[in-house]
Amino acid sequence: MKKLIIFLILSSFLNLESQQNNNSNFKLQELTGGKKELKERKRQWENEVNAIEEGISWEAINQESIYSKYLSNQQKHNVSKGDELLSAEVLANGRLKGTWSERGSNNQAGRMHCADIDFENDLIYAASSGGHIWRGTIEGKDWTCLNNSLQFNNIQFVKALKVNGNNRVMAVAGGGSTIWLTDDEGQSWRQANGIETVNQGNYIKRTQVLNNSEQTIYTLRDVNAKTVLYRSTDQGENFSQIVELDANASICDIWAPQWAPDKDSDDIYLVRADSLFTADGSGLIFIRTLPDEIISNLIKPRNVHLSGAFYQSEVQFAVHWENESFNNYVITSTDNGETWENNALPPDISLFLNKSNSFATSTYTVSYIYFGSVELHHSQDRGESWHIVNEWEDYYGDEERKLHADIPGIQFFRDPDNEFDEIMLISTDGGLYISYDYLSNVKNISLKDLNVGQYYSIYTSESNPDIIFLGAQDQGFQIAYKDLPGTLGFDQVMSGDFGSINSSDEGENVWSVYPDFVQLFANAQSSQFTLLRWDFEGYNWQWMTPTVAINDIPRAAFLIGGDEQSGSYLWKATIAQSWKNLNSVKVSPEMKSAYDANLTALALRENNIIMCLSKDGKYLQSTGGVNWEVSEILDEEDQSKNTYGRDVYYDEANQIIYAALSGYSVEGFHFSTDDGRTWEAATDGLPNTAIWEIDMTPDGGALFAATAVGPYLYIPYLKKWYDMTGGSAPNTDYRSVEYLPHNNTVRFATYGRGVWDFKIDEIVSVENLEPTDKFSVKNFPNPAYTTSNLGVKIESNEPYVINVYNSDGRKIKQLFEGRLKAGENHFNWDLTDGAGANVPNGMYYYTISSDGITQYSKVIVNR
Repeated sequence: MKKLIIFLILSSFLNLESQQNNNSNFKLQELTGGKKELKERKRQWENEVNAIEEGISWEAINQESIYSKYLSNQQKHNVSKGDELLSAEVLANGRLKGTWSERGSNNQAGRMHCADIDFENDLIYAASSGGHIWRGTIEGKDWTCLNNSLQFNNIQFVKALKVNGNNRVMAVAGGGSTIWLTDDEGQSWRQANGIETVNQGNYIKRTQVLNNSEQTIYTLRDVNAKTVLYRSTDQGENFSQIVELDANASICDIWAPQWAPDKDSDDIYLVRADSLFTADGSGLIFIRTLPDEIISNLIKPRNVHLSGAFYQSEVQFAVHWENESFNNYVITSTDNGETWENNALPPDISLFLNKSNSFATSTYTVSYIYFGSVELHHSQDRGESWHIVNEWEDYYGDEERKLHADIPGIQFFRDPDNEFDEIMLISTDGGLYISYDYLSNVKNISLKDLNVGQYYSIYTSESNPDIIFLGAQDQGFQIAYKDLPGTLGFDQVMSGDFGSINSSDEGENVWSVYPDFVQLFANAQSSQFTLLRWDFEGYNWQWMTPTVAINDIPRAAFLIGGDEQSGSYLWKATIAQSWKNLNSVKVSPEMKSAYDANLTALALRENNIIMCLSKDGKYLQSTGGVNWEVSEILDEEDQSKNTYGRDVYYDEANQIIYAALSGYSVEGFHFSTDDGRTWEAATDGLPNTAIWEIDMTPDGGALFAATAVGPYLYIPYLKKWYDMTGGSAPNTDYRSVEYLPHNNTVRFATYGRGVWDFKIDEIVSVENLEPTDKFSVKNFPNPAYTTSNLGVKIESNEPYVINVYNSDGRKIKQLFEGRLKAGENHFNWDLTDGAGANVPNGMYYYTISSDGITQYSKVIVNR
């Protein structure tokens, strides 16, 4: 895998000791190779961190928790879009009072997926990778998030429909296989009918809206390795299935002419590998098979994408193929599919992460073809020759006029006021761009206020709290030098993916990691700093390796890693005497063989006592890294279930150790008052989810957690958790947290909605009289032969959502959404899916969600 490289412009800055933090003095670095490998490593890491028992989907559990929290918060909080965030909130059943404020970054937009233009109102609606819909002007001003309270999973399409003269915004969540609608610019959202609950949905690949008066919508979806086409004639309220193809959706796609100047267009086209169809409300109409001389070179397609053009009553097609050897081809026709041309793309070009939106053509001619990869490749001769808009490194220093690396989306829009003008929107890993001249000029319209930073880690200097360090996905290592009121801008010092930021000398020397190395910013707050790094050796290194600076030698750090045999070791990185690089050595035995422990979390306490957690719920402690004390955090019955130790914290004031785990299948939070020998679980009020990071007030009176489903407060005196989201903070994935004593503030970094502060006015920790168990569930009989009964016992009358999933994490059916009465409630599942068909034998599970808490209950179907 190609490493990141720092390009220095001035030779006088080749001395790392004098390297300045100044963009004019050196170019930033960018990852250009190994995208597929990195994506796979990151995905593996996320699955490990979110450890859950086999057959249960952690993504489904988190999705249900976030949605149920949204339903509850709609009733609890009435903060409107126009209200200021700087209004105090009372949270946690009155135990927490304070104010949320958004802190940034307002100049470091992250990955975007797709967008739409509302020409009537000169607005753009855009979707970010973190699962949010944004509205801004076509000039890129006044960006506003429309679903701060509800995260959508992997948005692949957004559209502003016209309903009774007003906008209905539709967001298609490809990963969640759900279509969301709002008629009030995000004040409230609802799900379309007929999509999510029909059959065993996998993912939505493509959605198209026809240019007719009904705004007919077609959506193509993978269902159990088959392709299903749905249709809506009421602007997305209801969908019905019109056809099912015995082919995986990866080799199928749909396209509709965007605008026919002389008529409404009812045309929709579908490609299935080598065959072309059109469709109507009753099914598919076969057009033709692609010519033998074309498809003979296209053996065993893996990914197929369809685009096209319409001009002077002539329909043109462009099909992208990727075969089993990862070779890419573009097939084009300019005469309604009668004749075709076939051109191979250069071998080093591949579609960015196989994103459907990364392949496009002009709406007027398929001679103009656009292919998003690390860079944006384009052709004006039907693929005979290819060019790039700019090299990825050209972005740095000219952020407004050069495309950022990685292109998830390319879209064309015909200007209704100028018949032959097209506008392009380009979604990148560095925000959203617009072009009016087929990429001769591009403009970044996301340089301010499109706050979609995907952050792994945050650290605020203790000696100078004005200085804030951030580690982001792709947008690299960032620094803010002045903590001014409002939303901050951050300087990107290095690009790439960085996390695990920490310091043991109040921010004078700062450590961080990239997936392939650890680095130290020595004298990090100075205008000149020393940048040193050590490349990891061997294998079994985490995506964001836990790293912690050593208390009495801050220019040294412990980190968890592996070696050539994929072992689990504790390493120590230190500065070489020459001050030119870091050295690192193993300071522990191979932990898997010595203690049956694969290390995953790391922290230090007084006297540099090392604290670690493992994948399977062990706590390990050592004074030097050689000899270790080991204890089991989990009860014996839970030790066989999947979990992952994510963070460990020592409360010095009260001498308590806290351990945060993946808590889907086991209790995810434990504490020890006897130096780690025995453990007690404390999860009352905590969702079944993964805790990414924890921090605490110095007196030990309050602990804060960044979790996959939001920010949470734990009051040790009560042994109880509380949701902190309220009506202002985004309902999303929180990755990092720190408590700032100088201003009594909790600072969170999210994965997709930037940095948020909660300024604490008061924490109330008196004896509580609240119910300890929100609800309990059971199902019978199990196995189920003809029917399954679910019992839900609840304490109070609140909104609930009850769904059925299969073992692949696909939603089968919704049993209930609404308010339940306190006491016993019973539901019957007839073992059918949303379409009424019998489900096959196998393992299924109910999800029961309310107010951000989701429980699951497994059931075996065995007819």
